Amino acid sequence: ATITLRCDVCKLTSNLDSLISNANENLLSGYLTILVTKAENLPVQKEEASSFIKIKYGDEFEFVTPTVAHAQGIDALNPVYDSAFHVQLTPKLVSSKHPIEFQLINGTDTVLGTTSLTY
Repeated sequence: ATITLRCDVCKLTSNLDSLISNANENLLSGYLTILVTKAENLPVQKEEASSFIKIKYGDEFEFVTPTVAHAQGIDALNPVYDSAFHVQLTPKLVSSKHPIEFQLINGTDTVLGTTSLTY
């Protein structure tokens, strides 16, 4: 299976002090948007394809895309998830330097692949 990751930094301000401020560790400092579009070439039989992506960031955030399963007109071996998730960034979360973890899962618990992204 292939997972392609792409990151774009959208600079909304020239001053990023709110991400490193120690004044209030729970202060909302920004947003992280995670877009999950698709996976390709899943290594399963077409009839058994029923996949989703699980995303975990730190101990606070866990997201799951909708499941894409084999059906007429659906290419379940090249599933399209088209899902967006938003993470509220706090100085505490940013300073923890947790990676963003991605798991490609088929069925209920068969992990087809994992990757992580650090910044």
